[in-house]
Amino acid sequence: MSPNDLWVRLMKSIHGEHFYHTSTNGTWASLVDSRKNLVDNNLLPHNFIHLVVGNGRSTNFWNDIWCGNAPLASRYNRLFHLDSSRLDTVTQKWDNGEWRLSWSREVIGGCNNSLLSRLLTDLQQITLSNSEDKWVSSLSSDGLFSVKSTCAHIDKQILPTQHVYMTWIKQIPRKVNVFLWRFKLDALPIRWNLSAKVADDVWRSIRVWLNCNMPNFHAWEEVHSWIEALQVNTNASTRIKVVVVTVLWVLWRFRNGVAFNDIVIRRCNMFDVIQFFSFRWLKNRGQAISNWNSWLQTPL
Repeated sequence: MSPNDLWVRLMKSIHGEHFYHTSTNGTWASLVDSRKNLVDNNLLPHNFIHLVVGNGRSTNFWNDIWCGNAPLASRYNRLFHLDSSRLDTVTQKWDNGEWRLSWSREVIGGCNNSLLSRLLTDLQQITLSNSEDKWVSSLSSDGLFSVKSTCAHIDKQILPTQHVYMTWIKQIPRKVNVFLWRFKLDALPIRWNLSAKVADDVWRSIRVWLNCNMPNFHAWEEVHSWIEALQVNTNASTRIKVVVVTVLWVLWRFRNGVAFNDIVIRRCNMFDVIQFFSFRWLKNRGQAISNWNSWLQTPL
């Protein structure tokens, strides 16, 4: 990231020379603050973007992080307030191989003199060159900042790393297949434990309707194992899968409605909704179901 990059020059023209230290409100301020939030939540490493000083012309001596892990203004705050040219760049403090600092009053004795000695010791480690100052990223191999590498790092922190394989059920809508995939990942943003009694009542009605001794399922793999143990034909196996997925889908929608006060499915209608959705999905996607009444009476 070079000071001559187009977007850097654009930000400087709008927000000033040190646009990455903004105290104003607005979209850019929110973006700057988002970096701090990501670092505070351990989604990005501290100082993953850092300044490498070349000639020092684009680096603020006191406010940028270029010597050590914090701005010199915070590490040597007393000296910062004594400086008569606090907005100087690094190169403006450098004169013929020596650091020239200008003070509003003389720094002699006591704490200030000790701080000045420490500051000059830190500065002795810095050597300026003829190259431009540049920002580098520790998240990419070439050191260049990119949105892609930053997003990839954040994704590694928040997305599950396990590989979850799932057979797409063609008899249910795409959004319900996606829901099932998220259910397998345990990545549904919902309070599943709002009411165990509601789920128990629904599963009890499903067992009676399907006329089978269905266990309580805690994972989708358990559904597969149970259906294989039944040794039923492919038609009946598909119908059971669709009904079970419909139950999960309707329970999720109901509990979402309760959690967010947006009721779209009432508790008293849940079993009827499950029968309706499973019938419509199967019939519209090629399953040989003669009519609604036969589905209600003999679903398998």
